Amino acid sequence: MLTVDTVQVCYGKSPAVQDVSLRVAPGETVLLLGRNGAGKSTLLKSIMGVEPPCSGRIIFQDRPITGSSPCKIARQGICYIPEDRQVFSNLLVLENLEMGMLAHKNRLDRRESLERVFSYFPRLKERLGQQAGSLSGGEQQMLAIARGLVSKPQLMLVDEPTEGLMPILVDEVAGILRRLREEGVAILLVEQNYPMAMSLGEDLSVYFMEKGRILKHGNIKEFLAGFDDPDHWMKM
Repeated sequence: MLTVDTVQVCYGKSPAVQDVSLRVAPGETVLLLGRNGAGKSTLLKSIMGVEPPCSGRIIFQDRPITGSSPCKIARQGICYIPEDRQVFSNLLVLENLEMGMLAHKNRLDRRESLERVFSYFPRLKERLGQQAGSLSGGEQQMLAIARGLVSKPQLMLVDEPTEGLMPILVDEVAGILRRLREEGVAILLVEQNYPMAMSLGEDLSVYFMEKGRILKHGNIKEFLAGFDDPDHWMKM
């Protein structure tokens, strides 16, 4: 489904991502682990067209998307949920969700998309007329995920969805990701909370980034077993 082939992303003359290659198969959840500043978020932005690569190729559904605009990439079936949520604080919850449905011209499609999202996030249905900026941090994270889901993506790029959340909300986000996985949605997930990542399944593929490069790749259970202290690798 997604192939990243020797991609390099530069900020000025400094490479933030160096010769990274990875794959995500249809319906697969792939974890991108690593410490802060390793280049994980930059790689997601590159796939989404926010930070175009200076070299390498990105292919989605057998079509090259390298350097395409974020809007064009979104229309092809990829959604991006950034680490800082980026909800439209001055807009209502419903208006935020409508921003994710711009590709749906049919009203029936829009209604079906909303109902599907409400099955994941019933609390959002109760807050449709509320300003997004007045939601709690956890609710804003749910809204950010929901806004991506209403577009009916084939692949979700999810960046640090549990950062700053209370443990009960971390469990809720993990449950949503497990449900998406069961429903066949492909996910490329950036995460530092490795216990939460482990809860998604022991058969997941994981890539570990450090200083802009992929240092290790394998099954998550075998991968983490190779570290005496995973906390040393996952946190600053």
